Amino acid sequence: MSQIYITKINGDLKNAALKCFDAFGGVSKYIPKDGKIFIKINGVHFTKNCHTTPEFLAVILDLLIDNGANPKDIYVVENCTSGLFTRLVMNVTGITSVIKEKGANFVYMDEDEPIIIQLGKDKYDVQVAKIAYDALIKNRKKNVLIHLPVFKTHWATKITLTIKLSLGYLYDDSKAFKHHYYHRDRLVDIFEKFTPDISIVEGKYGVETGPCPPDRCSWSKEFIYDYDILFAGTDGVALDAVGAKLLGLDNLEVDTTRIAHERGLGMGDFNKIDIIYDGNVDDLVQKVPWQFYYLRNKERCVPPNVKWVTGLNEHGKDVKIVCHDGCFGLTLVSQELFYQDYGGKGNYTLIFGKDIKKEELENLTEPILLMGTCASENLGTYLKEKYKEVWDYDSCAKLGDYAEAILKANEIDPLSTLPFDPNIALFHLMMASTHGIREKAIIAIDVPLENLIDIIAGSTNNLPDEYFEDKEFEDALKGFINHENPKIRANAQNLLTSVINNKKLAKFNNLFNIGLADNNKKVIKSSLKAIKSLKDKKIIESFVQKIQELSKSQESSIQKLATKVLEKI
Repeated sequence: MSQIYITKINGDLKNAALKCFDAFGGVSKYIPKDGKIFIKINGVHFTKNCHTTPEFLAVILDLLIDNGANPKDIYVVENCTSGLFTRLVMNVTGITSVIKEKGANFVYMDEDEPIIIQLGKDKYDVQVAKIAYDALIKNRKKNVLIHLPVFKTHWATKITLTIKLSLGYLYDDSKAFKHHYYHRDRLVDIFEKFTPDISIVEGKYGVETGPCPPDRCSWSKEFIYDYDILFAGTDGVALDAVGAKLLGLDNLEVDTTRIAHERGLGMGDFNKIDIIYDGNVDDLVQKVPWQFYYLRNKERCVPPNVKWVTGLNEHGKDVKIVCHDGCFGLTLVSQELFYQDYGGKGNYTLIFGKDIKKEELENLTEPILLMGTCASENLGTYLKEKYKEVWDYDSCAKLGDYAEAILKANEIDPLSTLPFDPNIALFHLMMASTHGIREKAIIAIDVPLENLIDIIAGSTNNLPDEYFEDKEFEDALKGFINHENPKIRANAQNLLTSVINNKKLAKFNNLFNIGLADNNKKVIKSSLKAIKSLKDKKIIESFVQKIQELSKSQESSIQKLATKVLEKI
């Protein structure tokens, strides 16, 4: 019989987590002799109460390390929600800091090389990070996988626990693929491929209408329910079944649990699960809503004069409406979150699906947003001939596209949605770009790297010192200075100067030698200008010999600039 262990936290998170491990063989059981430990967190977004807390992750890492795990063999992995990038989420939530402090490895899977794998009985293709494929599929028997879900309901799947957590192994395009009527089956397909050895749910709170409830509006606390528990199990299906029960749902009501149960991936029948708890389980049960908040309070969720026109979809003969888990739901969840936290002007029309009667398309408020492939392909031509302002989002279930559309329609600056200095986001975007980030973000992911470097060069004084003291930044800076693109090399000189001037990091001084010896005159000139703007004259003086050589250059512009620098000395 599948067992699930539940314990109260009672102010001692580490002891509660230890009890969870002890109930299933002890911490040492999850430390492989010749393999690695992979911890899949919930890093969906940076809003409060939606992600694994740094405190909980720190406790899990401490327990593993205290029991003999080498921190270098521990990998914390995630690929956050579409429309963001993982490096940003994990850094601003404090998760990366904890991982560094403990000496473990952080893995932003959206920066890794994508590998195609096949899922489900139909053997359809999806992309996952190479490290996930290598460690958790190809060499699965050697390694241990731990899931750390957060205790939440979900607008699409009713709950989001260890099965739903599996979606984070996929890249954005693959997350969007089949994110419609097949969404629940697909989640089980992923879970079957990435089945954890143990899952421990962080349940200090139960969260309504996840995955990301609003956190800036005055009623945000209404979405949070006190539980003060951790619960764990080696059967992820049973874990989800118990979680659903505690959140007030009926036995096998959750489709992902039922489907996994029917496939034999675990025990989904709540009545056949052995629950170990030193109290009455029924006393823990609370009715936590999973459906859109819109259904309970439309005025709080939708700006004035927004019309929704819905038709049919093209997916499956038995599906008669637009995809709840696709374009419709993903747009509505974006609308709910952004409007409650940031407001918006309203006055636009949203259209979903196909086969909409022509009389429903009369006298529409512009702009008109065609949300999804069905609406775009079936109504795009007609509406573009009939109206002046039609925005076409021809993509199926891509949250990043729909979030961008809602922000634009409501005239909300994407950077205003960040609860921190936007330059922090741009810094992390610059760092992510060094690894070739492959996802779409609503904070202008397509900004050229040379521009990002220039922006950060102008804002180093306003960014935390630790960003620039980090070894990863040092490697990135050297990469910029040696980059094949001369624009990046030139702008890197400005960043180098800014870091030395504002952060007093003398270890970077010698990097100017690379720019002064460059074979591109624009880079050489940029290096000379950067050196000339240094505040510390002693640093400038250390380059006198090289600058003197450049003052004799046959290139007149370099000669003149080098002479001016010498005059300053």
